[in-house]
This record gives sequence, C-alpha cells and structure tokens, in this order.
Amino acid sequence: KENKPKKTLDYLLTDWLSSGKKKPKPQKKIEETRRKALEIMQTRARNLEAQQKKEQLSKEKQLQKQQRSSELRNQKQQQQLSKEQNLQSHFHKVHSEAKALKEFKKENKQAIHTQKQQERMQKLSKKEQLLSCKREAELRRKKLEEERKAKAKEELQKRIEQEEAIRLQKEEDVKRMEQEEFELIQRLQNTQSMQQSAYEELEKALSGEVEFSILSETC
Repeated sequence: KENKPKKTLDYLLTDWLSSGKKKPKPQKKIEETRRKALEIMQTRARNLEAQQKKEQLSKEKQLQKQQRSSELRNQKQQQQLSKEQNLQSHFHKVHSEAKALKEFKKENKQAIHTQKQQERMQKLSKKEQLLSCKREAELRRKKLEEERKAKAKEELQKRIEQEEAIRLQKEEDVKRMEQEEFELIQRLQNTQSMQQSAYEELEKALSGEVEFSILSETC
C-alpha cells in the first residue's frame, strides 16, 4: 500500500516530462505547478517511510530496555539467592566450629580428670611435684584453649569482613548499572525529542510550500 502512491506519482511525472514538449506555452505555468505538487507528494511519501522506520527503531529500543531491566532483575535475584546461601553456609560452618570446640573442651576436661585419677592411683610421694605438674598441665590447657578461641575468633572476623566487602561491592555494581541504564534512557529520550522537533519543523515547512504553490497557481 505504501509503494502504490509512489509508483503513481513517478508514472505521472514521467508521463508529464515525456509529453512536455507537446504542451502549448500557455500551460507551462500550470505544468510547473503540477510538477512541484508531485515532488511534494513524493517527499511526503519518503517522510512517511522515514517516520515508519523511526517508529520501528523506537520499538526495538523499548524492547532492548525491557530486556535490560529483566536482566537486572534476574541478576538481583541471583545475588540475593547467593547471599542467602553464603549466610546459610557461614552459619553451618560457625555452628560446626562451635560444636567442635565444645567437644574439644569436653575431651580435654576428661583427659585432665583421667590424669588426676591416675595420679591419685599412683600415690606418688612427692605432692609438690604432682601439684606442679597439675598446674603446668592446667596452664597448658588454658593457653591452648585461649589460642584456639583467639584463632577461631580471628578467622570468623576475617570471613565476616570479606563477605561484607563482597556484598558492598555487589551493591555498588548494581547501583552503577542502574545509573548507566538511567543515563542511556535519558539520552534516548533526548534523541527522540530532537527527532520529533525536526519532523514537526519539516512538516511545517512542507505545509508552507503547498500553500505557496496553491497561491501561485491561483494567480
């Protein structure tokens, strides 16, 4: 349907040009006016085609925008799921470490108790030596326990800090991507606005040429 008017105008223009020499001179001004009118109609047909291309481009950009938004939503959901899984894994790990520490204390306590029983059963004559050994064993146990606690606390703190840094970095990445998307949309909207203004000015200019041609033909 879009090509039919264009072919008709081309045919009329060709027909007019081929028979222009046969026309009487009084009709020269009329033929010139008709030629201009045909040119304007052809220009309008080209403008219509350009407008349709513009609308198609706008639809494609809108589709790209929707796809980008969908990707961002999926990425946020994936990040949230990953965060929850990391937290759950971290909780299980801390729970396992706490349980292991509790078992270690229990075993250590049992070992000390067994050692005391053995010392009583042996009935060693040197109480001071036994007391000294007992104090040293207790000190070693306490020192070992404190070192294990300190090490576990330090490792836990490091893991928490690393996970927090990763989370903050991911949030910064998401914010940056959202800002880039917003700026892209703004540029697209500005471009569309400028194109729309240009088309409106072109339509006004074309309307002015048609009115001028009609006035010239009347005169």
